[in-house]
Amino acid sequence: MIWDKGLVEITGNVDDRVAKWRRKIDRAIAKRKPHAEMWKKTEEYISLQRVANHNPATDGDLCAVNKTRAFINNRVASFVYKNPRFIVRPVNQNGMEPLDVNGKTVPRHQVAEHILNFIVQQPSFGADRASRRMAKAGLTSIGVVKVGYKPDYGKGTHTKESYIYDEQGRTWLRDPMLPPDTDSRGVPQNLIPAPDGAGKPYPIRPTSEKWFTDWVPPERMLYDPDGENEFFDHEWVACEYYWPISDIKANKRFNKTVREQVKGTAKAQLIDEGKIVAAARGVGQDAVIEEDEEYGRVFEIYDIRDKEVLWYADGCSDFLAIEEYPLGVAHSPYVHFVPDEGHADWYPHPVVTDLIPINQEIDKLRLLDLHGAYGNTPKWGFLRGDIEDEQLEALMSPIPNEAVRFEKFSHADPKKSLFAIDRQYTPPDFYARMQQLERDFDEVAGQSSEARGRASSQLATGINAIQQSNALREDDYRAQFSAAWREVGKKLLDSVQANMDIPTAVAIDGPDGEMFIGTITPDMIEGDYDVSVDVEDLMPRSTDLEMSNLIQMANLFGQYPLMGSDERISGPLLDKAKINSASLREGLVAMAQIYRQLQMGPPPNQPDAQGGAQPAQDPAMMMQQMGGANAGL
Repeated sequence: MIWDKGLVEITGNVDDRVAKWRRKIDRAIAKRKPHAEMWKKTEEYISLQRVANHNPATDGDLCAVNKTRAFINNRVASFVYKNPRFIVRPVNQNGMEPLDVNGKTVPRHQVAEHILNFIVQQPSFGADRASRRMAKAGLTSIGVVKVGYKPDYGKGTHTKESYIYDEQGRTWLRDPMLPPDTDSRGVPQNLIPAPDGAGKPYPIRPTSEKWFTDWVPPERMLYDPDGENEFFDHEWVACEYYWPISDIKANKRFNKTVREQVKGTAKAQLIDEGKIVAAARGVGQDAVIEEDEEYGRVFEIYDIRDKEVLWYADGCSDFLAIEEYPLGVAHSPYVHFVPDEGHADWYPHPVVTDLIPINQEIDKLRLLDLHGAYGNTPKWGFLRGDIEDEQLEALMSPIPNEAVRFEKFSHADPKKSLFAIDRQYTPPDFYARMQQLERDFDEVAGQSSEARGRASSQLATGINAIQQSNALREDDYRAQFSAAWREVGKKLLDSVQANMDIPTAVAIDGPDGEMFIGTITPDMIEGDYDVSVDVEDLMPRSTDLEMSNLIQMANLFGQYPLMGSDERISGPLLDKAKINSASLREGLVAMAQIYRQLQMGPPPNQPDAQGGAQPAQDPAMMMQQMGGANAGL
C-alpha cells in the first residue's frame, strides 16, 4: 500500500521545526499502519475481491455468501434513511431579534437556520453522499468528513491574489506608471503583484462562494500518536495526498523555492486502490509526460495547538506553505463517526472486524454443502475394457427401453464390471452447525434474524422482545451519527458566519406561514447559536406512516380542540408527528379552533340561532360542559 510507507530520508540540512514534524508524521504513519491494513482487508472482503481474483481451474470451487455487506447496507439504511434538517437555536437573546427580510419580520435565528439548510440542500454540496459514506466507513473503519469553504475570485483560483502592502502607510502599492483605475466591483486596478512569500492577499469580494462537506478515506488521515479516544484533546491532525509533481509546482499557494525542490516519491500511471502501478516509459514520451507520471506526497497539517496550517511535501527540507487557520474553524475542519471506539486508543475496533471470521466460516460450510450435493448425485463405476465409450453413452442416454449390446465381460457377474457408487450424504449435525453460525453472526452484529427476513420465534412476545433489543442497538448507532452530523452543522454554520460575503436569496417561512424568497446578507446571521438535528429524521418513514400520523392528529384535535387551538401545545405535537407542511399545520389548527368554538357555543351576550342573547357563563360551568377530559386541560 502507498499509505503505509514512512517518509523518505533527507540528506543535508533540515529546519529544526521541519525535523520535529517529520518525526511526528512518521510516528503517526507507524501507528496507522496495522489499522489501515485491516481496513483494506475488510474492504476487499465485503467487495468480493476474492471472487474477482478466483481461478476455478487452479483454486477449485468457491462459495461467497456476503452476509457482512448485507448487514452494513441494512444498518446504514436504518440510521441514515435521509439527511436530517438542521435546527438552529439561539444561545442568547440576540438570536431572537426580529429582522426585516424583504418586508417581513423573521427572528434572527430562523434566518441562520434557513441559510444553513439552503446550503446543505444544494446538489453540489453532496450531503446525502457524504453522510452515507461516513456512516458506512464508521462501521468498517473511521467515518470522516471535512467541512470547508471554497471561494472563487474570478481567475480560476481559490485564494486571493497577493499584492505589496505598505504596513506603515496602510496602503496598497500601485504601479506609478499606470492610472489608478478600479473595476466594476470597485477593486483597485494596477496594484503591484507580490512575489512568492511576500505581500498579502487583497480583501476583495469573491465572484462565487461554495461550502462543502467531503468524505475523506480514513487511510489518508493521520492523527496525533499521543492522542487517545477524545479527538478534541489531540494537538494536530493531517491529511495525506498524492498529487502529480506538475500540479504541485504550478500551485501558487506554495513557496516557489520549495515547490521547485519537490521530488516524486511515486511514479505511476495509476494510483488505484492503494497500489502503485509502475509505468514503463513508452516510445515517444517526452519530459512533460514523464513529469506528469511523477507523484509527490503532500501533507496538509492542522496544528490545532498553535492554530496554523502547514503544507509539507515528502523529501523537502522546508514547508511548502505556512498559513493562518481558516476563518470559522475552532478546532479542526474534520468530523468523525466512530461508533465502536477502542480502549484508550483513538483507532476503533469496528464491529465488521468481528463479523468477517464468522462469515468466512459460513462460506466454508456452504462449500462443504456444495461438495456434499455433488457427492449425492448418482454415479457409476466401470472396468476399463469391459465397456466402450459408445456403450457408456447409451447407458447415460435419456431414451427409455434402449438396448445396450455388450460383447463380453471379464467377470462372470456383470455387476462387477458396471456398478453403482454409494452416495455421500451430508451429516445430520451439519445444518445445526450452520444455524448456530447464523445465530452467532446475528448476535455479534446486534441484529435479529427478522432483520434478514427470518423469524426466530413463533410467539408474538418473543418477536417483540427481539425487535426491541434490535431497536436499542440501532437507536444507539443513530444517536451517535446524529451527534456527528450535528457537529457538521455547527462547523458549517461557523464557516458561513465567518466567510459569507455575497448576499443569497433563500426560501423562508414567514410569520403568516407563507413561504417567500428573502435576501440574506452576512450581518443577518451574526450571533451565537446551537445547532441540532432531530434523530427521528434519520429513521425510515413510509407514506402510510405519514398519512396515519396526519389522521391521528386530525382525530386528536377534533376530540380535544383545546390542544389544537393552543399553539404552545399544537406546535410540539405537530413537530413530534413530523407534520412539517405549513398549510397542513395551519389547516389542523384552524379545524381545532372551529371545533373549540362549536364546543363553547356563541360568545356571551350574542344572539343564538333563535335570536336570544346568551348570558355570560361561569368558567367552572363551562369546564363541566366541556367534559372531564377537556376540563383537565
